[in-house]
Amino acid sequence: DVKFFLSNETVKMMVVVTNLGNISYLVKKENYSRKKAIEIYNHAVNVHNEGSNIHNYQKAVFDKAAAEWGIRQAELIKKSEDITRRLAEKYIPIILSRNERDNKR
Repeated sequence: DVKFFLSNETVKMMVVVTNLGNISYLVKKENYSRKKAIEIYNHAVNVHNEGSNIHNYQKAVFDKAAAEWGIRQAELIKKSEDITRRLAEKYIPIILSRNERDNKR
């Protein structure tokens, strides 16, 4: 366990056998920095957790895209309503006057 390796000063080497059977080892040499090793370990854990949470990331991206799409649709609906209102203001009086004129004949 990497935490055990980092936490114990007396442990100077750790052999790692992966699930695929690869063998690696960690050695604390003279230039070993516990602080730097912990930073690297924490970064690796964060990257792993982000990868594990890829579904949450994908959902967040989708939610953002859906929200942006919804906003755009609302803008288009508003524009459509404005156009309809302007057309009605312009043409309804014309249509009514024509109907009135035709009804008098």
